[in-house]
Amino acid sequence: MTGSEARDPFKRIAAMMNMQLYAILTRPSQEGVDLRPVLNDHLDYMVELEKDGRVFASGPFSGEDGRPTGHGLTIVRGASLKEAAEIAERDPFVQAGLRAFDIQKWTVNEGQVWLGVTFSDRGGQTR
Repeated sequence: MTGSEARDPFKRIAAMMNMQLYAILTRPSQEGVDLRPVLNDHLDYMVELEKDGRVFASGPFSGEDGRPTGHGLTIVRGASLKEAAEIAERDPFVQAGLRAFDIQKWTVNEGQVWLGVTFSDRGGQTR
């Protein structure tokens, strides 16, 4: 891009990554939910999605004190909102009625990735 094209925001956006992902925002379905009985099943499911390349990133939100707030975020690669919803609905937390979710389509335009890291087992590789 040169000159005035470089300052046209729509042309700048069109030249960006425009990677389409889906953000699954989770929350407790009711107050005082105990996730421990289903936690291992949930972790197994998330690691399976991660290994299949479906999860871009996932984890709980924490407060300033470092304790989990009960809310979480999972960003998935999917062909559609429907596919992302199916992924969310298969989460053992959701199937057990412990979690509810909202989904937003997310367009990634800015950022950097330098190497592949598998968060659950702290593995890594350069790509």
